[in-house]
Amino acid sequence: MIRRRFFASLLSVTGAFAFISCGSTPQEEPAPVQEEVIVEEVPQVVEETVVEVKDNSEAYLAALADAKAKKERIDREGFASYDQKSYDNGAQLLEGLSGADPVVLPGDNQLKQAQEASASFDAVLKAAFRSLAKDARKKAVAAKKDADSVKAAVSRKADYDSAVKLVKDGDSQFVTGGAEQAVTSYEKAAASFTSLYEDIFERRAKAQKAIEEAKKRVAESESNAVAADDEFPLGDKAVEGIVDENTQLLEADDFTSQENAAVVLSDDIAEEAGEEK
Repeated sequence: MIRRRFFASLLSVTGAFAFISCGSTPQEEPAPVQEEVIVEEVPQVVEETVVEVKDNSEAYLAALADAKAKKERIDREGFASYDQKSYDNGAQLLEGLSGADPVVLPGDNQLKQAQEASASFDAVLKAAFRSLAKDARKKAVAAKKDADSVKAAVSRKADYDSAVKLVKDGDSQFVTGGAEQAVTSYEKAAASFTSLYEDIFERRAKAQKAIEEAKKRVAESESNAVAADDEFPLGDKAVEGIVDENTQLLEADDFTSQENAAVVLSDDIAEEAGEEK
């Protein structure tokens, strides 16, 4: 009896366990929750290589304007033939620069081309004015010789000395690179010497005419005196109003004073002032 109850209890327990095992589904363990990690992106600092662009605009435009102005003057004055090679070089450089993009900053090469063009036209102007200065000086020296022929250094010493100074100023300007200024000085000197010559020559011509008229009157007086002497002899005594034909009517010029000596200038500027190297 007791064994039956034991087996019955054992069966009950086993059944209950089987029922519980079959009737209930074991729950799965929940997966671990992963926390969302927000990573803030830190901007990376990229070191940029800054290339400095040299702005030659101001210097370029100045050199270009200078070159164009010089070319215009050369064309206007007809100076190109004084240094044709330099003129052609400058003109070619300007033509090449005329097609440059005005928006793009000019580089070193364009600046050098503009400066070279300006220098080429400078060479033309220099050659032109040196040649013109030499010609102007020759004219000034020739005009001085005319003034010397009428003794301008004596009768108009102050004006004569001023004209000589202009020539010497021109010589100094020529050898120091101021050929253009030298042209002006020589031209003023030539004008001064010419004015002196013409004025003195005219005055001397008038004086000479007066002398000739006076001599004519003396001759007429002598003729009348001879006729009168035949009629009314007076002997050798001088008569008032009758001038001897050999009488000096004008005071003789004294050109022996050293301070009144004419200044000597050479005909060639290279001898007078030295040729520029």
